[in-house]
Amino acid sequence: MSNAHFESITKFINNVHPGAADHLEDVHELKKESVYAIFQEILRYATATSELALLAGRRYFNLLSPDWVRENISDAVPQMIDMNDEWDYRRLLEALSPKYPDLVDQFAKLGTLSDNPEIVEAATDYLEE
Repeated sequence: MSNAHFESITKFINNVHPGAADHLEDVHELKKESVYAIFQEILRYATATSELALLAGRRYFNLLSPDWVRENISDAVPQMIDMNDEWDYRRLLEALSPKYPDLVDQFAKLGTLSDNPEIVEAATDYLEE
């Protein structure tokens, strides 16, 4: 995949830790602050409004260690995206859905408790699938 967004994420990741973009499955071995910075940037792209940015972010998201994602996403996501924003919430569920159906369920159930009716609707959509 060659686009400016993909190149931007790659550059960001490699600025945090040289060569990390080529070894995302091992990124969990870095300092926690570094891993969270990388994860935050990937999530920012994976929930973006631009289709090319979204695709770039999701490609990198799918390269992260599944164990690390499962262990850290519950703590990381609320600090990284606005869980009351329907766009961000739906894009998060979309990013999770192909590889992490268990996390989709977890975040969809959480969404049903929201005060925002759009979030509740989005959560319900995913729970009914």
